[in-house]
Amino acid sequence: MTNNYLIDNSALFGWANTKDRYHSVCKRFFEEHQNDELLFPIHSLFEFQASRSRKIKGGDFQGLPGNYRLKNKKFIDINRKLYDECQRRGIFEKFKELKGADLLYACIAHIGKYTLVTCDSDFDAYRDDISLMKLS
Repeated sequence: MTNNYLIDNSALFGWANTKDRYHSVCKRFFEEHQNDELLFPIHSLFEFQASRSRKIKGGDFQGLPGNYRLKNKKFIDINRKLYDECQRRGIFEKFKELKGADLLYACIAHIGKYTLVTCDSDFDAYRDDISLMKLS
């Protein structure tokens, strides 16, 4: 059986940046789950590039050697339908302490019943509301 994992930018970036303090554990996750479906909100492509640019400027980015690609990835559109579903279910109130993209990841994980894979401790308070796999 294939599992569906919603990948937070912290986990993706940890995998892609060999200088990241969570690189080893993130790399191991992606190796162990290469046959599972990896879900990314479409905005995460931009979030990743912004993180990468910041780290390159600060000298804190070293990409993976070679040409690595993740298999079985699927992108989730961020659209009005998702927003309306969050409103209808009262999810914004449930996750009102989360900010920015974290709110988006939590909403998608909750609605889709996906396991959220992250290195971010901001989701810890929501373990009863979303399935969480912490890589830190």
